[in-house]
Amino acid sequence: MSLANGRARLSLTFDPASIHSRDCEDEDGAWIDLLDLHLRKLLRVDDLACDVQAAKSNEHLQRALYAIADLAYSDIDVHEMLSRVHEVVGRLTYAENFYIAIYDDVRDTIYFPYYANTDDLTITGIRTEIAARDYPSSLTFALAHSGRAMHGSSEALRAPLGWEYDARLGPDCVDWLGVPMLEGERVRGAVVVQSYDASRHYNEGDRHLLTF
Repeated sequence: MSLANGRARLSLTFDPASIHSRDCEDEDGAWIDLLDLHLRKLLRVDDLACDVQAAKSNEHLQRALYAIADLAYSDIDVHEMLSRVHEVVGRLTYAENFYIAIYDDVRDTIYFPYYANTDDLTITGIRTEIAARDYPSSLTFALAHSGRAMHGSSEALRAPLGWEYDARLGPDCVDWLGVPMLEGERVRGAVVVQSYDASRHYNEGDRHLLTF
């Protein structure tokens, strides 16, 4: 038995020639019992390995949350603080393309205090603000209006809404994951990560991470 990639592996070997035919009927039950015993042990070890891995993940997440909390109270400017938050998130998931949007539900506008994107340089600076009426195909506004997380390719997310591609919003990405920032039931903004690399996709664990 060995552990590899956090999963247990069991290897059972025996010599069939050592089991005489006259003993087969008696031995069958013994082998089944032995195999059952080993499989039960394997499952316990496997569960333990998963628990250890989960504990490590939780520890990393806890450290990240403490780091973000420390940054929130640090004496640095907002952009520098958010840049460091980006670094923390990047240690836990693929976040090369990451932005934070602040939503004004009265004016129905969004501005971007932080925006990092290797394939899209259309939005820069903390003063940038856009209105929903001017960008009817914006996934960020769709998220802010629904108050629910959204995940999928840009094209797949637009399709059920009947929206067309808007070049002003930057290039389409192969995977887009955004979660709302909530104050009670009120949407105050969104945190979004994007991937333009077909080999890099997000999953449910990444959604939970951004929600935290």
